[in-house]
Amino acid sequence: MDSPRFEIAARSRSRAQGLVFLAVMAAFFGLYYAPERAWPNLLLNGFYITSLAVSAIFFLATQRLAGARWSASLRRIPEAFMLAMPVAAALMLLLFFGRQTLYSWSHPGAFADAPAIAGKVRYLQIPWMFVRVIGALALWGTFAWLFRKASLEQDGNPRYSLLLHHRMTSYAAFFIPIFAVTFSLSVFDWLISLDSHWFSTMFAVYVFAGTFVQGIAAITLAAILLKERGSLAGSITEHQLHDLGKMLFAFSTFWAYIWTCQYLLIWYGNIPEETTWDGGAAKCNTRRRSCESTRKMKSRRKVAVGTTKKSVETRSSMGFLRNVFQVCEDGLRGRTMYLATVVSATRMPSFRSSP
Repeated sequence: MDSPRFEIAARSRSRAQGLVFLAVMAAFFGLYYAPERAWPNLLLNGFYITSLAVSAIFFLATQRLAGARWSASLRRIPEAFMLAMPVAAALMLLLFFGRQTLYSWSHPGAFADAPAIAGKVRYLQIPWMFVRVIGALALWGTFAWLFRKASLEQDGNPRYSLLLHHRMTSYAAFFIPIFAVTFSLSVFDWLISLDSHWFSTMFAVYVFAGTFVQGIAAITLAAILLKERGSLAGSITEHQLHDLGKMLFAFSTFWAYIWTCQYLLIWYGNIPEETTWDGGAAKCNTRRRSCESTRKMKSRRKVAVGTTKKSVETRSSMGFLRNVFQVCEDGLRGRTMYLATVVSATRMPSFRSSP
């Protein structure tokens, strides 16, 4: 309670507003002159912000359901991150105007000559897709508002603290299953459908693992910086930083485990045309290819040595986009996790130089 209130300096606020203005101008410039590159960048940035906000809600929900007491003084940090949900929702809804650049299946007659994916024709419809997207974003935003509202009321009305505590626990119990369904559907709509021919039952779990690691890393970074600057100096202890570090280590291992499982399925299945989904060794052809030419290869089991190179090179442009997106997304999350690990390690007493 004695910690000073965290406030952003006017100079830093002005710099942030200037960077936002430059980013908006760069986005308009890119959409006008190179939409095929600008829309994937907007998808990448929008999904990164969205995953950061929703991972903060998930962090709060898991702490509530687990009855964790150690993170009580940290709750304002994930609550601040989840307030980015309206901005994230706006960025993701903007993708509606770039649907034909991002998603090849949005073109008229895209499924006409693709009997292998004809079963997806009813699911991959633009109106139905954006109904799912709006529904998911609205649910996440609603839960963020409910958690924030109850948390502020708990601070302002100590007499109803226990009642509000049980209310937030109930919110968490509802949020977890809703999040599992909506996040899986959103990952398919936003990411996997970049190449409508590819499918994976493990990909949603993989993206979730990276999302949660990203959220823990961001919370760890914010906790360390706020503790050092005095805003939460009296609220965050070294034991809490150790707990955050252990969570970061555990879920980064889980993230790597899921990635390895996905890669091994492709490796021992001998599916060379899918190696790029894991940042594979095969070179990806960047030239635009239609979905029809991409899948006009022989059965995977009949691929001979002479046709292996052809099957690897016959990449669709959407497949290349999927690969680049995954590499960039993993790079952003990896940078956040690396910074959190290095900063937290160097702040621990055992790593400091003796006086």
